Amino acid sequence: IKKTRDEKIENKEISYKTINNWLISFTKIGVRDELIFFQLYSSMLEAGLSNEKVLDSLAEQIENPRLQKIISNISDKMFKGESLSQGMSYHIDVFPESTISVIEAGEKSGKLVQVMKELVIQLRQKNSIQEKIKSIMIYPAVVGVFMLIAVVAVLLFVVPKFESIFGSVDELPGPTKVLIAGSDLIINYWFFLIAFVIFSVASLKMFFRTKNGETLWEYFLLNLPIIAPVYHLTILVKITRLLGFLLASGVELTEAVKITAIASGSGLFKDSLLLSADDLSKGIMISESLAGNDIYPKMFINLVSSGEKSASLDLAMKNAANFYSEDLERHVANLSKLIEPIILIVISGMAIFIIMAIYLPILKLNDAIGG
Repeated sequence: IKKTRDEKIENKEISYKTINNWLISFTKIGVRDELIFFQLYSSMLEAGLSNEKVLDSLAEQIENPRLQKIISNISDKMFKGESLSQGMSYHIDVFPESTISVIEAGEKSGKLVQVMKELVIQLRQKNSIQEKIKSIMIYPAVVGVFMLIAVVAVLLFVVPKFESIFGSVDELPGPTKVLIAGSDLIINYWFFLIAFVIFSVASLKMFFRTKNGETLWEYFLLNLPIIAPVYHLTILVKITRLLGFLLASGVELTEAVKITAIASGSGLFKDSLLLSADDLSKGIMISESLAGNDIYPKMFINLVSSGEKSASLDLAMKNAANFYSEDLERHVANLSKLIEPIILIVISGMAIFIIMAIYLPILKLNDAIGG
């Protein structure tokens, strides 16, 4: 009996662990978690701790349960003789290829601490920009939700009552027809409408994961008013800062360009930089290879050309990174100033449209009665 009871307890514990591990696998690992990981890792390495002791300590200090398990797994891989970058490569969904490539370069050059510190700088800036954009988007998101609720309420409860009155009007105005059609769609075909929205969103997600979809999405972001400068500058900051750092760390130029290409986080920039790295092996300078590409500003090309000619490309990229970082901060600040008037214009436009849709038929009825 005792053996049976122990087996039941053990089975319950196994079931609990299985469920717990399954739930942990869905835990999100954000930029802030990565930032803390590399910040603590570089600090402890600099203090003289071995990789094994650092990872054991991090597994206890990191609060994110999923990241804790990943750190333990990397520690096991390193205990078996693999490098840090190799251990991280088993978790490509958490540590992107670009980060792994940078860590590998740091291991090969013997400057892992410096590389991690550079990653911390990049992640801190990325986290800062993300937090600012999130705070900016809270207001339009809340307004958008309330607008959607208000429009649906009008279509469900207000329009049907007016529709019976508008029936005596010979020819309804265009805005009224649109409003009535929208009301009929929501009331009579809500299920198909929801299914269509879900199908459309899922299809778009699948498409944008393809090579052509990613390219199309990037072209869209690079040409979208207000958003385009922020997106463009974010990539330029990442490219210039990382390339300058890798070159200053002694990484060979072609290899540095390849690592930067992977780390760019952009398909368009990645393809152009990899092509540039290939051209380097043929004796073609980076500035010449990138000169005909519209995604690179003329100032960037001029700085690269100047750095190549003076054998100080690392310094040129550092200066470019500082300039683009300041420009990015300025554009993010301007973004908050532009959002509010845009929202007011949209709300005003919708309000005017609904008022016209309801008021114009009433005017026609008055004319008909007066006639």
